[in-house]
Amino acid sequence: MTKELIQFALHEFEKQENSIQKIYENRLCSFCGACILVCPVDAIEYHDTQIVVNDLCTKCGDCLVICSQNQKERYQTKLFQKESNKKINQYFSKFKSIPFGFFNNLYNCKTTKKDIRDHAMVGGATLAILSCTLKEKEVDKIIATEFIENKQFPTAVSTNSYDRLLKSGGSKYLPTMSLEILKEISQDEKINSCIITTLPCQAYVIEKLRNQKETEDLVKKIKYVITLLCGSGLPTREDVEVFLKKKKIETNPNDLEIHRERRKKLWRINPQHEERYIYKSEDGREYDFSSKQILRTRKKPNCSSICPDYTGIHSDISIGGSSISRNLIITRTEKGEELVKEAISKGYLKDLKKFNFLERIIIKFMGNNKRKINREYYKKLFRN
Repeated sequence: MTKELIQFALHEFEKQENSIQKIYENRLCSFCGACILVCPVDAIEYHDTQIVVNDLCTKCGDCLVICSQNQKERYQTKLFQKESNKKINQYFSKFKSIPFGFFNNLYNCKTTKKDIRDHAMVGGATLAILSCTLKEKEVDKIIATEFIENKQFPTAVSTNSYDRLLKSGGSKYLPTMSLEILKEISQDEKINSCIITTLPCQAYVIEKLRNQKETEDLVKKIKYVITLLCGSGLPTREDVEVFLKKKKIETNPNDLEIHRERRKKLWRINPQHEERYIYKSEDGREYDFSSKQILRTRKKPNCSSICPDYTGIHSDISIGGSSISRNLIITRTEKGEELVKEAISKGYLKDLKKFNFLERIIIKFMGNNKRKINREYYKKLFRN
């Protein structure tokens, strides 16, 4: 199934008469926002996870070239060098099947700050690094995601407020157009630098934007890119509708107000279960469930079906969970390494050094073979 989907997607990208609408309609969109960012005639509209290409479209193909699901540039240029996984043998040879890609260092960390722990999903490493970057004035703005009033799904925002940053904490596991805000950032003369937290697909797009003269100005203010490890992809609006139907919740998703909060219970040892989505219908009733429950209802392909990147190879720092209260941090560049070391030295993070036996099992379980089939097939197609 994977090979057929990849072949189908590549064929759709090559069709001159196509627009990004075809990728969305075939459930392969990762909702990164790159297409909206580069469209020269503003023909692409985003309506709370619905993508519509209007009559202004000139079929120029810019949206298909920049799309995070178009892997042609990754495997035909120097970007492919970052796929190298050889260094992992210096750490744990048993992890060599996990697609870490090229990196500087691996850390096992958790935050030391209680206010960060209260808002984070696992070990709080992402929030800790962002907080350090903000308070030490390494950047002017942080690009984060949060739920905005009257929107069903999360939205990208820029902030230099510590309190607002804390409120944005915790993984969303829902489609977020994180890159759409880059145009606004690039045009704001008050902003000289920023840090962005993304998914691997979005980090790949940022790399592509940097490599094109026509688009490099859109990302010139991004000083650091942090990615979160991504396994199952993101649910679509249809997935949410199917889930609601299975739960016998008879309401239109457009009528639902959604927000996220932590609802701890003793039997919820998986952080994904603690991060709850609260859907409130027009009649005031609340429905409480986790993103993982939505993803389980998915039967059709989604963005993860053709994406080869699990760990965010095209970033400065990649972060995932090593246990229910600790984070695996992967530094990939010198400036990413310096930022993590600063967060440790300033007391935002505690470096726990070696991974214990249970953490090694969890990391291997989470990462082993994810995206492996996709990567190998892309290599076969483009590297021969």
